[in-house]
Amino acid sequence: MSGIDEHVETLVKLGLTSLQARIYLTVLTLQKANVAKISNTAEIARPDVYRVLPTLEKLGLVRKILATPIIYEPTPLKDACTLLLQKKKEEYSEASERSLTLIKEFNEQTQIVIGESGTEHFSIINSRELLLEKFRAADIATEKSVDLISDWQTIRGLLLGVTEASEQAMGRGVKMRLITDKESFDRRAQARRKKNPLLEVRYLDGPVPVRAGIYDGKLANMRVRTKEDSEMTPSLWSDNPDFIKVMVGYFECLWEKAKQAPKE
Repeated sequence: MSGIDEHVETLVKLGLTSLQARIYLTVLTLQKANVAKISNTAEIARPDVYRVLPTLEKLGLVRKILATPIIYEPTPLKDACTLLLQKKKEEYSEASERSLTLIKEFNEQTQIVIGESGTEHFSIINSRELLLEKFRAADIATEKSVDLISDWQTIRGLLLGVTEASEQAMGRGVKMRLITDKESFDRRAQARRKKNPLLEVRYLDGPVPVRAGIYDGKLANMRVRTKEDSEMTPSLWSDNPDFIKVMVGYFECLWEKAKQAPKE
């Protein structure tokens, strides 16, 4: 890629079209020029130059000097970049506000009660960020109980209140049952568990066979990754009644086999 092409690409990232960037850079190089000179130097058709220059004027990147013929003068490059960056910031701020409005209005219009007849479905989440948001939303929506099967590192985070939504759920009286692998001694986690009567933890001698969760007996998730590692995705979610029955039955079976938390 030539130097000119790189400069054009930079200006495109700042919000200009390729044609606008080429014409601005040409005016910047010439310093003062009429349309014919700009067209010949940039090797851009004259009608295109006539069409683009008013837009560059509105953006504050060129100034028109009244003469015969009309002359165009560039805004210094540093000032031009500052103007374009400010415009991008304003556009981002507006887009951010509009996206929040979109999310709020869409959620209000499409809110579905978990377990409502006819709404059962299966979905797979592959993004860690989306999965964490799904966990947060499930914790917020839960009213009675959360049953989780996961590795100790994740469970430890819950015990120490790392997950704010889980902490708030227990504050609302939501009962949590957690199945994990054998606990390594952790005084803070032990104290946190004993402090909350709604929280009960049991342990397996070996690693947990799955990573899964059940919310109010109406929504369940299970990691469906083929590799044995710490990655959380992909994760299968469903509010299908038959799937829920299988998950609840499996959890209860594992709960009976698991050992109660060891005493200090």
